[in-house]
Amino acid sequence: MEDLRRRVHEADALLFATPEYNRSFSGVLKNAIDWVSRPPLQPFDGKVAAIMGASPGALGTGLANYHLRQVLSIVGVLVLPGAEILVGGAGAKFDANGVLTDEATRNVLRDRLARLVALATRLAPPV
Repeated sequence: MEDLRRRVHEADALLFATPEYNRSFSGVLKNAIDWVSRPPLQPFDGKVAAIMGASPGALGTGLANYHLRQVLSIVGVLVLPGAEILVGGAGAKFDANGVLTDEATRNVLRDRLARLVALATRLAPPV
């Protein structure tokens, strides 16, 4: 866990990817967030992040993303506003090896990651 805490602390930005379970995000991810956020160091505070997920359903992982956004706000993470990456109908957008083949989804992903980099750069502390 200390290695994960160190990596979060050193990161310029974070990307959270989660499936949706019972209209929320993974319990494993919730436990990781809880453990990493424990004192004395709270490495999430002030970080910027994007959230994404893929699901066979039409709504993608909208409810999981919304719930994760709520939890991240409590630990001080600024989630990229209005730019969730929700991949619905995922079975038709990935090949058998898990490679994203849908060009429209790839374009959304590129755009959101570029926005994340821009936000992280804009909010980076002066050197």
